[in-house]
Amino acid sequence: MYDTISKRTQKQSQKISQLADEATESSDMALSERNRKQIILLGAYIKRYANLTLLSSDSKIVDAGELALSVSEILRYLNQFGVSVEVLNRAKGLVPAEAVLAFFEVFQTIIENNLFFLSGVTANLSNRNNGVLCRLTLEGLRDNLSTEDKDKLSSVGVIYEAKCEDEITYLSFLLPEGGARV
Repeated sequence: MYDTISKRTQKQSQKISQLADEATESSDMALSERNRKQIILLGAYIKRYANLTLLSSDSKIVDAGELALSVSEILRYLNQFGVSVEVLNRAKGLVPAEAVLAFFEVFQTIIENNLFFLSGVTANLSNRNNGVLCRLTLEGLRDNLSTEDKDKLSSVGVIYEAKCEDEITYLSFLLPEGGARV
């Protein structure tokens, strides 16, 4: 289990090391502060990813509330970068772990790739069409999902849609409904 978590969060761990080294070698206080904030954001992702993985290890499902908590924590630390954030959660029920983990990985990729461009993010989780719908409203999104990310989501049954209007991007992720706890 530890090896799986370590492998899946290796990119973030390496980035934390790079940011820490950069901050240590620099006397620029602004750079050190920016790097500290990034390290906290990346550390929160690793912690939450590990938590979701451990929660799903036996039953292969995750409660929608745990997903909402994970998204909320990432956005709370994103707020340190001056990004206006909000999380609305009305989702209930169980979601297949593979869908939750794939969505959370893609969500983090979106945040990391757009960290210095975003000015606002709203996450709205609710129940729809026999699943959990996560709608992200992103102001200032520059780098959208890659083909690889879309394929990752599709392979675990997550339906993805995107709409752009002016400087606002609306991303919808419909995660399938899960089974019963084992």
